[in-house]
Amino acid sequence: MNWKNLDKKHILKITQQFAGKFEDIDGDLVPIVLIEGCGDIWCYHITKNKHIRLYRGTRAMVMSEEEDEYGRVLIFTERGDLVAIDPNDLIKIGFN
Repeated sequence: MNWKNLDKKHILKITQQFAGKFEDIDGDLVPIVLIEGCGDIWCYHITKNKHIRLYRGTRAMVMSEEEDEYGRVLIFTERGDLVAIDPNDLIKIGFN
């Protein structure tokens, strides 16, 4: 995995944004992405070291644009999952 050096301020910003604590956020907000399609998708959960099922259409925020050896990026879902996913499975919706 390539995500050993994640920015702690970025992680804090994302968790505060999902929690609705906008007054505590320094700087710009992180745009929202959706997992594209309908149905289920299986993604690798990096802290549980196993694949988990996510529903397509789930909102998330990109933790790192850096791709791993399999071409996946790291996202934080609204359920609190930290998963690796192919960036082609994401739709950037911004702040809608």
